[in-house]
Amino acid sequence: MEGIEQISSEDLFSSYVRVNMIDESTKKITYKYSLFKEDVTIYKKVNDKVWLSIHTVIDDKPYYFYKYVGGGVILHIEYIGDPSNKDYSLSTVEVSDGNKITNYIFDDYKVKVKPSPNLNDYPLEKAEEKRVSTVTIANDILTYQSQAAGDIDCYFLEGLSYSWWTIFGHKMKKAPCE
Repeated sequence: MEGIEQISSEDLFSSYVRVNMIDESTKKITYKYSLFKEDVTIYKKVNDKVWLSIHTVIDDKPYYFYKYVGGGVILHIEYIGDPSNKDYSLSTVEVSDGNKITNYIFDDYKVKVKPSPNLNDYPLEKAEEKRVSTVTIANDILTYQSQAAGDIDCYFLEGLSYSWWTIFGHKMKKAPCE
């Protein structure tokens, strides 16, 4: 069998997530959301139940993000500055447990705690603010509700998962909230 003409790569494209095991303790997850745009996250095994990814953003201040996945909970830990150096502080601890998301926001340069997969290692009582939100999915629409502000945002999932929304929700099409 022979093809009649070459198929362009644009005809073949579809959004996808690819998981590559680099070795027994390292995973590379690629989120491809358009023909030319993707997000790549490397996870390292911390122990039998927890995986860690580290992400850095240099803006007006350097931000370091630690994401611990495992044990039924996802911890997103944000620092201003590099926790392996002296000049850093805990900025945010986000706990995702099922459809509930709790954010603990700390004042800049007031709390110094090294990254840990153990939630009990963070002084949550020292947070300046606590925000609780819920996420629900029904009829292929994701609803994000902030309990403190009373805000509700809805997004068309278009067959994608909650995990996809956590990475690219800001780029997804808004849906009417009912």
